Amino acid sequence: TLVLAMFVLVIDTTIMNVSISTLIDDFDTDVTTVQAAITLYALVMASLMITGGKIGDIIGRKKAFRIGLIIYGTGSFLTAISPNMAVLFVGWSILEGLGATLVMPAIQTLVTSNYSGKDRAIAYGIIGGIVASAIALGPIIGGWLTTSYTWRLAFGGEVVIVLIVLLLSRYILDAPLETEEKPKLDIVGSIISALGMGLIVFGILLAGTYGWWKARHPFSIGGIEISQFGLSPTPVFILAGGIILLCFALWERHIITLGKMPLVRLDVLRDRGVASGIFVQMIQNILIGGFLFSMALFLQIALGLNAMQTGFLYLLLSIPLLIASLIASRLSARIAPKRIIQVGLLVLIPGLLLAIATINVEVRGLPC
Repeated sequence: TLVLAMFVLVIDTTIMNVSISTLIDDFDTDVTTVQAAITLYALVMASLMITGGKIGDIIGRKKAFRIGLIIYGTGSFLTAISPNMAVLFVGWSILEGLGATLVMPAIQTLVTSNYSGKDRAIAYGIIGGIVASAIALGPIIGGWLTTSYTWRLAFGGEVVIVLIVLLLSRYILDAPLETEEKPKLDIVGSIISALGMGLIVFGILLAGTYGWWKARHPFSIGGIEISQFGLSPTPVFILAGGIILLCFALWERHIITLGKMPLVRLDVLRDRGVASGIFVQMIQNILIGGFLFSMALFLQIALGLNAMQTGFLYLLLSIPLLIASLIASRLSARIAPKRIIQVGLLVLIPGLLLAIATINVEVRGLPC
């Protein structure tokens, strides 16, 4: 059940990536608008993931898992029938993003509560493997449906999978509460954290259009032109988000001083193991997410490949990822996971250097 839920979450983004050129034609729009829909989905998730995890603590992880699936399935249904980009924004970017903020944290906790010891390591290995499988199968399934029929069928299929997961969720054992005291949602902390994370992510998203430091185009908010001094809005939003997150940290400390339950205990970041693990996972997500999106754009817009051809090229990336995920879970019983991660990062370096050396404006597509 948890594997199916993770599968549908991962396959969703890969389907959207390979359908970019078709969405542009169907809705008579441009790359920027489709990119905005994809990035808004990421913005919603980044802003509310902490709050989604806390809601799971309050109402129970299994209940949060189910509610998140209902929201996610509703979003998938709206996406499948969307007559224009506005409805697609609501269905895919907002509703699916909100649903994912409840489902993703719940999956991690439910794996921990339903398995222990070696079984837990194997379960996480299978989850990692299914992520790789979804990355492999998503472009192929989405590419085939988009090329032969319509991309809408892919999101309609997601609705069916969500319904199956909801039926099977009765077999999941809920995670017990960590404390006898029922947690409460820190609403002020939730707002501050969402605003801070949202501004940082939004600033980064603007970098592609306006530049990281020097403004490429004029940009104004409420009649105030930020770019009048030649400064891009990117560092402005990132700085504002950073200041707000600093206020969030001070607020959480204040909540703890009052003897109340914070949204998140930031003191856990003092643990070098936890901080390092979060940083490594962030780098991994940036690499995989950024590479998949940019390559889909390059293959379809620059080389003119269709969604099906893009999906098969992605298969070459996904098969090793699937094999490595399954092998790593077994190796972790003999080799320290830390060493496995270090080897993986070292292997990434020549791969990225080779990609940089290979991909340029002179690249031409192979005959298909």
